[in-house]
Amino acid sequence: MQEKVCLVVIYNHPFVKNVDKINKLYGNRFDKIYHIMPYYRGNNVDIIPVYENSYQFQGYIAQAFSSIYHDEFSHYVFMGDDVLMRPDFSKDTMLDMLKMDENTGYIARNIFVMNESHLISKIWLFPTLLSYIYDEDKHELDGILPDVDTMLDKYKSLGMTPSLISENKLRYLQDFVPVNRKNSFFYKYDLRTSLIDCVKLLKNYVETNSALNYVFPFACGFSDFFAIPAKYFKKFAYISGAMAAKRIFAEVAIPTALAICLDKLSMPKDIKYATVNYPATDARRNELPDKYNHSVKKLLADWDDKNLLLHPVKYSMWEMDID
Repeated sequence: MQEKVCLVVIYNHPFVKNVDKINKLYGNRFDKIYHIMPYYRGNNVDIIPVYENSYQFQGYIAQAFSSIYHDEFSHYVFMGDDVLMRPDFSKDTMLDMLKMDENTGYIARNIFVMNESHLISKIWLFPTLLSYIYDEDKHELDGILPDVDTMLDKYKSLGMTPSLISENKLRYLQDFVPVNRKNSFFYKYDLRTSLIDCVKLLKNYVETNSALNYVFPFACGFSDFFAIPAKYFKKFAYISGAMAAKRIFAEVAIPTALAICLDKLSMPKDIKYATVNYPATDARRNELPDKYNHSVKKLLADWDDKNLLLHPVKYSMWEMDID
């Protein structure tokens, strides 16, 4: 049976002007393109309106599932609306390029399981753990996720090194790590407190409770591009939606859901192509458009063969001057 691949483009904002540009660029590469867009109010049936905060954009996918899932598709590719794919990436080449098969998915970052060092080195993850342990209905999500031991074994089967963090340690460290508690500490943080002091606290902390309660081990990683075989989509959407409801950050929820659902998971370390991320500054975002005179055709013609993706690429800044 010939593989049929659906591309799903995920928008953080209702930027309808980019839909035609993306369709022109990728329309001949995939069998179908859907656009998941928050607060869309138009009549285009290929644009699926969703209602969720972009901080947990995995919820978009759960809300759109019934509109975009069809038996005819063998695989789904999910792409942020600021990702540019290499010119020869298509339904015909993706399985080979991404080292995928009917049981293997792909994510465009080498994901990791959060451990104690990440509480300090990646402080932006801290609010997700706090929102998880303080949720009054935490048992609901725990009833959907695998138990801790099962998840540890699953990570090992995927070639990852898992570890555990106790709730005691999180509750202790929250008083010292500079997490702003506005909005129930879901989103805000600052770095005015010395990270050196936080590291010292972490090293000096000694567990005092013999009956430790360990936090579910979450995975982390860039989630603006990933692909899954269609047979895993329903379970992935269900788990993603549950984590969105509990305000788990997308770049924690999506890698974790992929690890739960898939038998195998391919990452950049497994393929020969890289994902290029540009710093999110206006000067850097203007660099590529200025270099190629805002011509997508020129950019694609000069594509560096080692790269799979460029991100972020603002389509509003580019002319779709392709045949």
